[in-house]
Amino acid sequence: MSEAQWSEIEVASVKDKSRLITLKSVQPLKILNPACLTAAHAVLSGYGGGLVAGDKVNLSINVQESSRFLLTTQSNSRVFKSENGKAAEQIIRGKVGKNGLAVFFPDPLIPHTKSIISQNQAWELEEGSVLLTVDWFSSGRAESGEQFSFTGYHSSIHIQKNGIPFLVDNLSYAPEGNNPRSTGIFGRYNHFINGFLAGDESGDAFQELSGFFHSLNTPADSGHENYAKGQQDLICVADEIKPGLISFRAMGIRRLDLDPFIRRLAAHLAADNLLGFDFYTRRF
Repeated sequence: MSEAQWSEIEVASVKDKSRLITLKSVQPLKILNPACLTAAHAVLSGYGGGLVAGDKVNLSINVQESSRFLLTTQSNSRVFKSENGKAAEQIIRGKVGKNGLAVFFPDPLIPHTKSIISQNQAWELEEGSVLLTVDWFSSGRAESGEQFSFTGYHSSIHIQKNGIPFLVDNLSYAPEGNNPRSTGIFGRYNHFINGFLAGDESGDAFQELSGFFHSLNTPADSGHENYAKGQQDLICVADEIKPGLISFRAMGIRRLDLDPFIRRLAAHLAADNLLGFDFYTRRF
């Protein structure tokens, strides 16, 4: 069996600006590099509109010392029906160097009927660095009435800080035999963001972002008019698990219901000492 090939991204600080110095795409992944004035930005795309059974995406990321990097996706990531019981796999291995900043904020994963998906993120953080990463998935093609008809979903986020395990988060769900609409699972909601802020809690970047996430627990600050009306379309919560690690969650009935949260986060990340641009308004 041939050795798996890896797509590669490497970011370095060049004349006080962050730039991609290595960019290698291996099918089925295609990586785009929009021009930026401050932080480097890469966009994950593809060739066939989504992943099929047996596809394997391997991506290696190296954010060098004092660099700033944003990774997004071009659109929803669709996972098509598995005819043979095989999963589509996506693996990200990332390293954030000393005093670096990395943000991974993809569009939602859309699992089609009978699809199987496995996603894994593994990050290494060096002294003074900060990582903001999310896993955004949906119940399926919800607006078309296809909800929780996929076969299996697995996601893991592992983070090491200064060579020591710092976070292990695993989520697996198979709709068959489980009622996804029960209160203890997904309830009324079709879109789910599971995210983490990790890094040096004494640094300016971490402190600025932690202030934003703590504000999510106040209904008046949720950015959505129906938050406190009992039938809220958006729920946002955050919790400090331990020093240097914040977990946050956002759930919406529709994708658009998550917009207030995403807009506020993007605006916050636009600060000069973070990304230096608003990734939401830049896109739309």
